Amino acid sequence: MRHVAEKTGIPVPRVLSYFTGSESAAAVAGGREYVLMERCPGVQLQRVWPSLDRGARVAVVARLARLLAELRGSAGPFALGGSFGDNATEAGSAPLSVGCFVDTGAPPVSTYSEFYAQQVRHYQPCLRRDPLFVMLAPALEQWCVRELPRLCCEDGCEAAPTPRQFVLTHSDLNGSNVLVDSRTLEITGVVDWEWAGASPPTEDVNNVLYDLLRDPTEDACVRAAFERALLTEGIDCCSALARGCTRAQHVTGLVIAACCYLDWDDPATPEPPFALETKARLETILRDCRLL
Repeated sequence: MRHVAEKTGIPVPRVLSYFTGSESAAAVAGGREYVLMERCPGVQLQRVWPSLDRGARVAVVARLARLLAELRGSAGPFALGGSFGDNATEAGSAPLSVGCFVDTGAPPVSTYSEFYAQQVRHYQPCLRRDPLFVMLAPALEQWCVRELPRLCCEDGCEAAPTPRQFVLTHSDLNGSNVLVDSRTLEITGVVDWEWAGASPPTEDVNNVLYDLLRDPTEDACVRAAFERALLTEGIDCCSALARGCTRAQHVTGLVIAACCYLDWDDPATPEPPFALETKARLETILRDCRLL
């Protein structure tokens, strides 16, 4: 957040104190990681979004497109994908350094297919522990091996493959983490940066689309306006590679969502409707790929 505050005009909370593992702070924090920061003004975008008309929504997504361009322009691009975490340095000193993924501890990756495969494989043990999803685990592994390189244009079909570039991303950009002025709809804060890292360029774009513009029919005009705004800012969202990464991120998102909502402590607990819906969507995708 300090990097974003010093290198961009994106409004972020001012960090007052934090602890990530130093022994001197452990006694105060009880050994737990924490960040103490100022409270940002405004309301969550997700609270006002349903009441906005089309013109207001178009204005908001244009601001989000500018925010994404400014964020990725502040550092990088990076040759490796991963998290910053303890490897990050404060603005004004050495460049941000890509390190292990914060959620998996796995080392950085150099291709988009590895980026998505790593996420799926990290959650595979969780799926195998649940009777609802255990049968999907082998097919998902085959999806990582067979489908991901094709989706990410890394299956040898390119005569001269373009080197993959990872960009600085928030990685959880959605309506609950963007604050706006309820009257002007100007962005007043972007919070929850714990997943920030170097990711494929479509990561934050798709998070906005999934959260705010999920219905392609109802939100078609606003989606088109968002895509135009992205292209104006130089952000690719329409190429074959971008579309392939979008499909890859969709599958990994379903896997992560399934693991987040299943009750691992009590296997006898009835599966929630969300889990059943997620399983059905994964099955459809895997059948379409002829993996089930």
